Amino acid sequence: MDDVTIKNYILSSNVSEQISVTSNLSHLVISHNLYHNPASIGAGVNDDHPVYGDPLFVDPAGGDFHLKANSPAMDAGVDVGLPYNGAAPDIGAYEFGT
Repeated sequence: MDDVTIKNYILSSNVSEQISVTSNLSHLVISHNLYHNPASIGAGVNDDHPVYGDPLFVDPAGGDFHLKANSPAMDAGVDVGLPYNGAAPDIGAYEFGT
């Protein structure tokens, strides 16, 4: 693959690598992702602005992956052209308060 961009993702509760690079890519950007388990980052991968910690989902067992107000993912993302609240986008699928 070429021209791969991974920004504002949450990788949570993973027991093995979720992002790894096994061959040369002509353009790979990994930035502003939250890693609940640092083992999620594999060999050959560098995140420019990683965030580590529990994302503090509202009710992951019940399928609610919205963020709690004190989540480290709040305002920790990078602007990718989508609307957001606060100083910066939240990391993850849901913007807090929406």
